Formats: sequence, structure tokens, C-alpha cells
Amino acid sequence: MPNTHLLNRPFNLLMPVRSRLFFVAFITIYLVLFLNIYKPYNLETWYVFSNNKQVFELGLLGLIGGLYFCFSQLLLPKLIKFRVSKVWHFALWTLAELALLTLLLTVLYDDIRSFWQFVAEFSSNLKYVGLTLLPPYSFSLILLSWYQKQQAINEFRQKSKHHKVANTLVQFTDENGKIKLSIQLSEILYLVSMDNYVEIYYQIEGEQVRKELIRNSLKNLEEPLQQLPIRRCHRSYMINTSKITIIKRLEKKQVAMLKGIQEPIPISKTYHSHFKSFL
Repeated sequence: MPNTHLLNRPFNLLMPVRSRLFFVAFITIYLVLFLNIYKPYNLETWYVFSNNKQVFELGLLGLIGGLYFCFSQLLLPKLIKFRVSKVWHFALWTLAELALLTLLLTVLYDDIRSFWQFVAEFSSNLKYVGLTLLPPYSFSLILLSWYQKQQAINEFRQKSKHHKVANTLVQFTDENGKIKLSIQLSEILYLVSMDNYVEIYYQIEGEQVRKELIRNSLKNLEEPLQQLPIRRCHRSYMINTSKITIIKRLEKKQVAMLKGIQEPIPISKTYHSHFKSFL
């Protein structure tokens, strides 16, 4: 039962195309270096090299192996509509991949004169192919696993950071520094300058947009809000950038559309570059 459970686990290491490209590239580089450095399995006895071209031809053999894996990893699964999504899928595909490569090598390089000779040569070649490809298969999968785990950790940290910031209680003071209003960042939409006052528009989940008025200026509020994603986009506007759904041109002017707000918020030329660099 434990083995069955293991084989039925999801296998997504090679699901992204870039992961398969890395897998193929890693194996190709390994083959080129391995063949040139070690010249394994008595290569000189069954492969005739041209004069002074051994390094080139061994490298070419490794590249041909890389082309084979390009075909087997990138094209063949699509052609036969086989999706590697579980551990047993990958195990089966790997066995088929190694068997097909062994078959090609046996047909191309061995002088086969009988069926039993073919079986013997195929078995011997399969052993060598397996031993050659076990290290790059293992190392590349370990690297991909480590990379995906790092990505998952970074995404979790970003989500945690965003969650903490979104639940920050933002305090708004009047011109004398007295706290007049406290609102969660996730509920703030935008701020509008109205002469000597500032209108703060916010929306509590499931309710209509509300506004509060405090006696202050956007200039005074900029500094205490600079650590938060609330940015000046116009002489009369500051917006919560986490609420932006789209930025577009409207009647030759740049505007931002916010979640839950139909009114476009203008982005003036004066603040455009600073606002864009922050985003």
C-alpha cells in the first residue's frame, strides 16, 4: 500500500515547459562533459574517431543525445497525448525513454546477426544507458525540486507580507497631529484634497463606499503614509495602489480605475513618473 500510494502521488516537477527545458539542457551538458572526460564503456572500440576530432565528435554525440531528449520530453508527449502528472507516469515514461534510446543505439552501432544476439546487446546497452543517465536525471530533479520549494516559500512570504500590510490600521491625523480616524489599509480606496480638508473614501467589505472628512492636506499626509502603498497620483488625489484594477488613457489623460469605484482617478504628468516607478 505505501508503494502504491507513492506511485500515485502528483508529479509536477516537469509540468512547466521551462522545467523540461532545464531538464533537457542539464542532461545534454552532462552527456557532453561525461563522454569527453571519461570516454566510458570502451568507446574507442566501437566508435571510429576522425583524426584529432575526438573531442568534437564526442561532444556531437552528447548533443545528439540532447536532441533525442528534446524530442522525448517536449514533442513526443504531445504527439501521443501522454501527460506526466503522477509519479508512476514519470517512472513509466522514463523506462520507455531509456528503452527507446537503447534500441536506437543498438541498431545504429551494433552488428546484429541474430535475435538472441540482439537481446544480449540490448540488455548490455540498457545497463550502460541507465548508469549513464541516472546521475543527470537525479541531480536535475533534485535541483528542480529545490527551486520549486524556494518559489513556494517566497510566494508564501509575499502573501504573508501582503496579508500583514493589508491588515495594517492606518491612522489619519488632523493638521494639529491629533488622530481623527483609523481605518484598515485593505478598506481604504483613495483620498481627495478639498481646500483645507481631505476626504477619505473607504469601503468595508459588503457595504457601500463611505467617506470621512478631516482637516488636513495631502502634503502633510504623504510622509506618514510613505511606508504604505498609498501614493500621490495627482495634485488632488492619493490612491491605495493595491485597489487598482487597470491604468489606461481616457480622453488623452492617464487614469486609474479602482476596485468598486466607477469614477476614474486622474494621474497627472507631474506625478506620473514617480507613481509609475512605485508600481
